Amino acid sequence: MTLKAVIFDFDGTLANTLPSIAGCGNTALLNNGLGAIPQEEYNYLVGEGADRLIHNMLAFWNADNEELYERVRADYIEEYSTNYLPGTVVYEGIEELLDELKRKEIYLAVLSNKPHEMTQVIANELFGSNLFEVVFGKQKDVPRKPDPKGVELILEQLAVAKEETIFLGDTSVDIQTAKNAGLYSVGAAWGFRGRQELMSAGADKIIEKPAELLELFS
Repeated sequence: MTLKAVIFDFDGTLANTLPSIAGCGNTALLNNGLGAIPQEEYNYLVGEGADRLIHNMLAFWNADNEELYERVRADYIEEYSTNYLPGTVVYEGIEELLDELKRKEIYLAVLSNKPHEMTQVIANELFGSNLFEVVFGKQKDVPRKPDPKGVELILEQLAVAKEETIFLGDTSVDIQTAKNAGLYSVGAAWGFRGRQELMSAGADKIIEKPAELLELFS
């Protein structure tokens, strides 16, 4: 069957958002009497949405309790709402990949565990408002990845079949999302976690550079 669509994870797949996430996270921690966490540690704290990120940050300091969680979460959300772009860069080769897929008339979509409105804002600022047919973040009443519901909603909106769709992401959560939804899974080895996690998760294919995805469309 001919491939018609690619669903992308966002953080660690399309863009390196770690500097802004770590910066805002550390501001929230420092505001509440905790220390900053080295940026490289955030590679393993992110990926499952903002709520889980806060729990992971607090667990790093063995300080995950309900009262502190609520304070740190509120500070993080406030900080990130205005400082979501500093240090964020689109990965090398991504813009060329997206342009070529668009030229081939492939539908492009985003599914992130980042809050929905923030995902749309950042996607629009980095890529413009006309590149992706669908941009979904974490929405109320839609379980976060690796639940397949977000994928199913995207496929319904695009009117394409799961057999016609690839999912590209950089973490085991993304690979499991693809498997749960019945999609062909491609691991982005340039992202936050690297090849080993993607191999262990059972990715159907792992690529080192964005352009390698085009081999599936030749």
